[in-house]
Amino acid sequence: LNRRRGHGLVTDDILANPRSPLADTVRSLRTALDLGGQGLNRVTMITSSVPREGKTYVSLCLSVMFARSYPRVLLIDADVHRPNMFRMLNVNGDRGLVQILAGEISEDEAILPNVAGGLDFLPAGQAPDVAEVINSAGMSELVTRLMARYDHIIIDSPPVLAIADTRILASIADRVVYLIKWNATPRDAVRNGIRLLRSINAPLFGITLSQVNQRKHDRYGYGDYGYYYGRYHEYYGGPDT
Repeated sequence: LNRRRGHGLVTDDILANPRSPLADTVRSLRTALDLGGQGLNRVTMITSSVPREGKTYVSLCLSVMFARSYPRVLLIDADVHRPNMFRMLNVNGDRGLVQILAGEISEDEAILPNVAGGLDFLPAGQAPDVAEVINSAGMSELVTRLMARYDHIIIDSPPVLAIADTRILASIADRVVYLIKWNATPRDAVRNGIRLLRSINAPLFGITLSQVNQRKHDRYGYGDYGYYYGRYHEYYGGPDT
């Protein structure tokens, strides 16, 4: 997945341009999750080894794509230590998950409806001290309640090597997608992150590469999907291409 700068990028590249390369890449990830879910796995967590690998962007793109096929989709920003999703969606992020788990407000008061193509969004919320906010019992009860209301729930979690919260969230999720920044994330970081998830029997679904440099990828000659990506350009764009 490649990130583009600018405002409204998810709406422009996925909603307004459903045949764009970005939309097709995210659709492929959603299809893999759909085919592998068998109708039971509805809570998907996105994580990575370290910060700045693109997991928040991928979580948002994937949620928007799910919302194109399902009427009730919720995106949760569970990175309460470094909340950023509300900025990408240009909404108020003062109240959210932190306040729900503290018993200050209900989920109905915190969830923002229809923020991007029919997607509902639960911000992380703001608090002066969030060291002990995420706990297994409280988060599990919340997700159980939300599952009664939504077809799919996407959780954007902190990096697995940075915060213990991620292991709590992974134990609640039905499946975990592990994001790796292409040609950047150290192999030891990936090994250690996956080892931590496996130590708690987390439902690791698969690995996704982010921020791929397509030109370098082509020069390296990998025999995977990306190697042939440029040959598919006639499938993207408008009806005349």
